Amino acid sequence: MNTLTKEEQTKILDDLFKAFHRRGELLLPDTELYPEVFDSKSIEQVAKKVFVWLGTKPKGLDYAIHASNSGYRKLSDSKHIYVPARYASKPYIGTAIIVKACLEHLLSIKKIRDNPEIVEEGLIELGFGLIIINSFDGDDSLRSRINLFLHMFNAKTEALEVMSTHEFATKFTDFITTNKLDAKVILEHTVPRVKAYLPLKFHQPGKLMLEPYVQKESKARDVFRVKVMGFILCVVSVTIFFAYLYSMQPRRISVELQLQKDKIAVLRSSYVACTRSLKNKQDEYTKDDIFLDRQLDAHNSRCESIKNKHDFNVQEFNQKLSEQGF
Repeated sequence: MNTLTKEEQTKILDDLFKAFHRRGELLLPDTELYPEVFDSKSIEQVAKKVFVWLGTKPKGLDYAIHASNSGYRKLSDSKHIYVPARYASKPYIGTAIIVKACLEHLLSIKKIRDNPEIVEEGLIELGFGLIIINSFDGDDSLRSRINLFLHMFNAKTEALEVMSTHEFATKFTDFITTNKLDAKVILEHTVPRVKAYLPLKFHQPGKLMLEPYVQKESKARDVFRVKVMGFILCVVSVTIFFAYLYSMQPRRISVELQLQKDKIAVLRSSYVACTRSLKNKQDEYTKDDIFLDRQLDAHNSRCESIKNKHDFNVQEFNQKLSEQGF
């Protein structure tokens, strides 16, 4: 693709505008431009309405749904406008493809140099900007659905090759401002998911009289959002429930700690047995017997030694439990 200079673009657009009497106006989409499902007949109906706007008549065009081809195709002996099968039930994308194809056909019959830059500039200047904007994220892809909530990704549309969606939206906004177009009317024909790309504000009294397709899109968006919020709530609730169950389960200690715990139990039992035996000896032995007193002292020392080992192991055991989060 050869990039055109600004002067070349201006000259080509001026040639294109010679027979165009709607400069500065906007083609406002309606339900006729957005059929529920595309077939050859509905593609032709949309195209004819676009050609009426352009002030020209289509010549020798074939309209069809195609497995892969998209837009305007000029062969040696025929001319076609195709809507890809994957977009046959996506009216916003399908209509944007048709509009672009009609403009490419017009350039062809006027023998004006065809160039994607000229086509995309022409889409704005010839009043098709809102139709292209409405096609942003018009499919059912995951990224498009995420953008309904968060606008995390740049919008996409099949109708643009050169401009980014952000650049196109900026130029279209300039077109609205330059030609002093009514923001209220534009918003009434703009689907909800793309309003974030158009910094238009409505200050007039009264409510917006939304087009039927806009109302339908709004309801579908609200239903989708309710479903997503319900799903998120269910996931959060189930997560909290299982986290609670997990927290209520006794945690298993390591093998090392279990062995130390068993050792503490043995030392405790040994200490209890030792102190019981010492008490029995104290009750049975004759007092003021030096030899027996020494035996009792030795027995008491042994009990104290067991107790010290027990206390040391308990302290060490508790420290390790704390380190492991118990």
